[in-house]
Amino acid sequence: MYEVNEGVSELLFVFLTGLVIIAFAAFVYKQDGTNFTKLTNYSIFDLMVDKEARKLNAFYKALQKADGEYKILLNVHVQDGSNAYKIPALLIHESGVHVITEVDAKGWIVGSDRSIEWVNILYKNKKEMFNNPVLINRRYVYALRDNVVELPDNVFHSVVLFGNDCSFQKVEVSTDNVEVLKLKELKLWSAALAGDALN
Repeated sequence: MYEVNEGVSELLFVFLTGLVIIAFAAFVYKQDGTNFTKLTNYSIFDLMVDKEARKLNAFYKALQKADGEYKILLNVHVQDGSNAYKIPALLIHESGVHVITEVDAKGWIVGSDRSIEWVNILYKNKKEMFNNPVLINRRYVYALRDNVVELPDNVFHSVVLFGNDCSFQKVEVSTDNVEVLKLKELKLWSAALAGDALN
């Protein structure tokens, strides 16, 4: 009886090990040589262990749903005088240049595009203040616009992207060319851009 159980255990171990190897090989095959890995120089290993790499990959996949002609740039470095900025993502589309920044926040989000700080309300009403992401992204837009003077101002659009672990309790945005979205809304937003193409 003991020998039978030991044999079954070994067989189960071999089966599970084989399953893990097949899953890993499938992951490597799916990611190897993708445009994302070529664009960012993140390795497949980075996608497994690096939260930033996974987040950028999620942006990239969602932005690829854009209809029409487009180009996606990730981790764009822009110099504006003595200030240097790292823009997480740019979507250059026939509807304009969409400057995308992200906010890593959980809980309830309260803020206005006109206030200096926003509030993140966490468990047991713990409040954390953070800089207005619309204003931060506006700096990125201005820096980019100043470096690409050939384009008119109305070409640039600001997109502030939050993770899916938050809830917009009271987010007020009245500024033109500004979107505040969650990551799960990004695919739908990018797919709808074709109707907004510039003439």
